[in-house]
Amino acid sequence: MGTIRQILAAHGIDSIDDLEVNDPVTVSPPAFEDLTIERIGDDLVAVGHYYIQRGDQMCDPEITFKETDDRWRPVEYIHHPLGKQRFDESGLMEVQQFISSWDSRLEKQGFVRAAEQDANSGEEQS
Repeated sequence: MGTIRQILAAHGIDSIDDLEVNDPVTVSPPAFEDLTIERIGDDLVAVGHYYIQRGDQMCDPEITFKETDDRWRPVEYIHHPLGKQRFDESGLMEVQQFISSWDSRLEKQGFVRAAEQDANSGEEQS
């Protein structure tokens, strides 16, 4: 997910090792759902769009990646509106096409630009 790496880089984060567990990076471009990137374990990072429905947190979608040798391998896929959930420690090859498409859409929708603006506005306030 090159777009996710660009978003993290805009915040001065070069790898998931630079993230604290359960300390998310959230990007909020205008007219789109927030995108949250969160380290959830030693070598696990969750990326997703979230919203609340009838008091429950939903994801549309959320993909958990396991980082090995600086490569991100999808190991869990959850998409609540479609009622889909998959988990495979060895990797979910069937979601690769979706990941590629999602990555491209995130870039086109301005998530990298929003992350850069967030990071720049934080520097100005310091």
